Amino acid sequence: MAMKLYRQGSDYSKLLKLLSHQSENYVDSSYSTMEKRSASSKVVAGSMFIREQRRFMMPPIQPITISRNIILSICRHILFSSWGYYGHRDIMDIVRRRESRSYQNGKRLIKCKYCFTEFRIDFKEFGKRGNAIYVTKWQDLGHGLSPLDPKWQGHILKDRLCKRVKFQLGSICSAFEGKEHVEFEFDKL
Repeated sequence: MAMKLYRQGSDYSKLLKLLSHQSENYVDSSYSTMEKRSASSKVVAGSMFIREQRRFMMPPIQPITISRNIILSICRHILFSSWGYYGHRDIMDIVRRRESRSYQNGKRLIKCKYCFTEFRIDFKEFGKRGNAIYVTKWQDLGHGLSPLDPKWQGHILKDRLCKRVKFQLGSICSAFEGKEHVEFEFDKL
């Protein structure tokens, strides 16, 4: 509907607000990890873009890890979990491979092979305040002209039904943020 109003030249800002949110803090059952979520949407060059960020904060004495009951869904094709559930990638592999505890991996932007999604995972140490993991994803949902739009179909179909897509790494993040993806700074806790 937002894209329809956009094409008609009508005000679509209320619908964009419905697609955006800021969550309150979520604390896992062990009270060791706190999570905040935010999402925002915008129309860029006639296409709908979404950015979602999840921020996990844990005590400084705890190594960077994610609670056992959290699953990170980047898109239909890329899923992470902290317990290596079948079909999910192990988020801890990324944690173990980071270069340092305060490393921000802006040069490690990753894209999906089957849909127009980019994401990055950053780690930051806040001293006595704790350690944090930031998971940020950007999605280009397309022009919204038809449910058969290949850009849209890539987001809703499993990879065995999708064709591989080609796009320049960083183009979705840069389009949403209005600056080069290497200049992106994640939201504050």
